[in-house]
Amino acid sequence: MIRVGPIFFALSAVCSLLPSTSVQAACVQWDLSSVPQWMFQQSNGYQVYLTFQQHSNVLGGHADATRPRVNANPLTGRGAINGNIAGNTFEFTVEWSPNSAGVYTGSINEDGTLKGNTRDKFHPEQKATWFSMERKTAKCIQTTAPAAPPDSAAPAPKPVKRLGKLKTSPATPAQPAQPTATVIKDVEVYNAPGGSKIGNLTAPNTVELAGACQDSWCHIRGAAVPTGNGWVYDGPDYDSLQF
Repeated sequence: MIRVGPIFFALSAVCSLLPSTSVQAACVQWDLSSVPQWMFQQSNGYQVYLTFQQHSNVLGGHADATRPRVNANPLTGRGAINGNIAGNTFEFTVEWSPNSAGVYTGSINEDGTLKGNTRDKFHPEQKATWFSMERKTAKCIQTTAPAAPPDSAAPAPKPVKRLGKLKTSPATPAQPAQPTATVIKDVEVYNAPGGSKIGNLTAPNTVELAGACQDSWCHIRGAAVPTGNGWVYDGPDYDSLQF
């Protein structure tokens, strides 16, 4: 979770690579500094820009964050990155101020992009989701050897004949969890950001996030939402949702 004014947001991230197929070499060491600047888009409206410096397993660099506000200057902040990387996982911390730190956790997708969750270190109930933008990808700097092909000289085992056929249904792929938010203040629901009011959403309630919040407006869904779908305001001057 990133908050500014007073600032309390810091980072710590853990990323893991999905396993590769047996005919491909699996990446066991990534270089985050291969991307000049990462951009994380968060569900609470913050955009975080990270410039890594990596020497062997040690991570350094700096991070900048900004969050647009309605009729006001954006919230901003900067902090130093300190951490390390080992294999497909890494952990780092950004100290935004002497009394401000936080945690980021995430994963490296097969295409080298990043996604995950974040929470405030001192207020873990304040959290959000994030993903890397602009299709930038980390560079693999070390791989494992691919699995050796089967010995062509060895005879293939003879199949065992069985009576009848066993029909199996294809496995249903697991659906990713939908990010949610907790309604902590009664808030009006609109059909679009700044559009027409369609009802009210009362606290406490839990709603689904249809996407990342933009300019302090969040697209939500759920049984408690009038018409089941709408937009609510969640800004620094009126904090209606908790991520």
